[in-house]
Formats: sequence, C-alpha cells, structure tokens
Amino acid sequence: IVIMMSLAIRPYLGWSLAASDDGRVTVTHIEPNSSAARAALREGDVVIAVGDLRPDASLGRSAGHAFDLELINRYRAGDNLTFEITHDDTPQALQATLSGVPTSLITTHLLLFLAFWVIAGVLLWARHDEPLVRTLVITILAMTAGNFYRPATDFPLNTTSGMLLQ
Repeated sequence: IVIMMSLAIRPYLGWSLAASDDGRVTVTHIEPNSSAARAALREGDVVIAVGDLRPDASLGRSAGHAFDLELINRYRAGDNLTFEITHDDTPQALQATLSGVPTSLITTHLLLFLAFWVIAGVLLWARHDEPLVRTLVITILAMTAGNFYRPATDFPLNTTSGMLLQ
C-alpha cells in the first residue's frame, strides 16, 4: 500500500524527451491520456519551461533526462502547471494538471517487485550456503526495495512507460 501511494503522488507526465548537443529539449513521444497529452503537447515541440523549471542547456544531451527528473521531484500529481513550449517556431503556453502514475503501471511495478522477491527467496532457500547467492539475494532485495523509497534523482525513470531504467 505504501508503494502504491508513493507512486500515485509521483507525477506521470507521459512524454519522452530528447536533448540536442546544445541542450535544447524536444518532445519525442506523447502517451495518450497523459498530462502531456492533456496539455496539447505534440511530438517535436521544444520545451522552454514547465512551471518555474527550465531545462539546463549546459548539460547538453543529458538536459532532457535531468529536466524530467527535476519535474518528477519538484511537483506532485494534482499540481496545475503551465507548459511553455515552442511549436513550429511559435511560442505557446499550455495548461495541464499533472496526473499520478496510472494504476496499470503501479500494478506492473508491484508485480515486478514481487517477482524479484520470490526469485530472491527461492535462491536463498535452494542455495543458502553459497556466499555468491547470499550476495545476489541481498542485491536484489536492496535494489527493488530501494527504488520505491529513494528520491527520483537517484535512479532514471522512463516517464513514458513509468518503468525504471536500470
């Protein structure tokens, strides 16, 4: 329940971003019914700002990913934000309320979490006397449990699929 609640308050933007060498952040994909779709963002839009947050062009090709993580950490589901973009070289300000992570993605996370813990339990039960297996089990448990409680900046999250990229 705690895991579901922590994912539910995390904003789900439903977009994929890419940054050019000069740090210009462009929308490359929009998920239907997402916050980005409700804001009327389109593929190819250049992101100038969301709320009071602007992409850091000094990061070059990492600017899109860093911007995404900052948004996830700064805002919560239910926040109403202005998306400042450039579409076909025309500046626009679009409004949207951020949604939470969809229930289907929360369910997917929980199933993956459970699967890893079952695998860890079976490994530990079958080969508990081998140090390598104990190390592997501890690693699995630490990675899966830690991902739900760490700040988003500690791990990459694909905001289109909502899945961890590790």
